Amino acid sequence: MNLSDGWGNYNAAFLSFSTRDFHGLAARSNFTWSKALTTSLVSQTISSYTEVDPFNLASSYGPASYDAKFIYNLTMVYATPWFAGQKGLWGRIAGGWTIAPLFTAQTGYPLEVGVGTGSSSDCQTFGESDCGVIAAYENAVAASPYTGGASAKYNVAPASGPGVSGNPALTPGASGMNMFSNPAAIYSEFRRPVLGQDFNDGGFGVIRGFPTWNLDLAVHKQIHATESVSATLMFQFTNVLNHFQPANPTLNIDSPQTWGVISQQANSPRGMEFGLRVQF
Repeated sequence: MNLSDGWGNYNAAFLSFSTRDFHGLAARSNFTWSKALTTSLVSQTISSYTEVDPFNLASSYGPASYDAKFIYNLTMVYATPWFAGQKGLWGRIAGGWTIAPLFTAQTGYPLEVGVGTGSSSDCQTFGESDCGVIAAYENAVAASPYTGGASAKYNVAPASGPGVSGNPALTPGASGMNMFSNPAAIYSEFRRPVLGQDFNDGGFGVIRGFPTWNLDLAVHKQIHATESVSATLMFQFTNVLNHFQPANPTLNIDSPQTWGVISQQANSPRGMEFGLRVQF
């Protein structure tokens, strides 16, 4: 009951475009449109996990944990063509620059809508192992079409009911951010799975988490001092725009107070490194 049994499939279309040394520019752009489905199987190194129904593995069939519908990345290296010889003071200032951005973006991963709390969390509807010692990915079931979207909403402060823990007036330090502008309305769109009525439990998630994007940047400046002595100034930035990426909320129909509440940042704030290399 806790083996890595099951099956999966992955299908994708891949498009790539690249340019080499086009007036000093080299770039590669990749776009992937894919679909990954599994029976929620996990690696064999994990011994504390079970399918939701070990007697019918298809009950777990759904999106894989790594299923991102669209993934895009762009990497560029641009060596400025002007003042390549760095003649004179102005040439040493304006010449020798290399700019290399790295942009990545993708749609959200599957997001579980949990059921139950404590030792019974996400467990026992389909007869899986005792979840006091073994975990499962059991999802709540859609009671009506999902209308919540996948973007952060600000200044969401319900006075009671679903999402109330995100209200700064009631919970000091709360962010006031929520995945849903009306948490109570989206909460009502889910129900518990029912044995004999539901025959699939949604894989690793029945809705999608937040899409993500990021821009990193490296800038190098080559300085020619003499014919045999030169130096390179290096500037490297991660998350150069200091973009805030909200972390996916925890969704559990038995914890309505935290429903959709955003309490963490998924990425790191802007990071900067500076370096100097001398060649002689």
